Amino acid sequence: MANKPLRRQSYIFLNLQIWQPDNPWVSAIDQRLKKQAMVCYVLCKPVREVQLRLQLPMHFQIYPISDANSVHDANAPYSVAFGQSALLIDTLAHRFRREGGEIWVV
Repeated sequence: MANKPLRRQSYIFLNLQIWQPDNPWVSAIDQRLKKQAMVCYVLCKPVREVQLRLQLPMHFQIYPISDANSVHDANAPYSVAFGQSALLIDTLAHRFRREGGEIWVV
């Protein structure tokens, strides 16, 4: 994610990467991500808060995501959903919009 604050608008993330130091397969996954166009939805709330506020089921596919300034934080400050999960989040996210929260569709 960019180093400057993001606003409610579409963004294209270039070179989306996974940071998981103990995983030997990460480089292969990163190579695939660089070539893949992906629909994703990013919220500026931690995963647990999104799950609770939007009443998502336990196995809903939403993941923590960090930017360059928060990559070493214990809890990622953002949440991201991909594909169909992103489209569902788009329909539910009006709850955050009412409260003035920031939402990004990518």
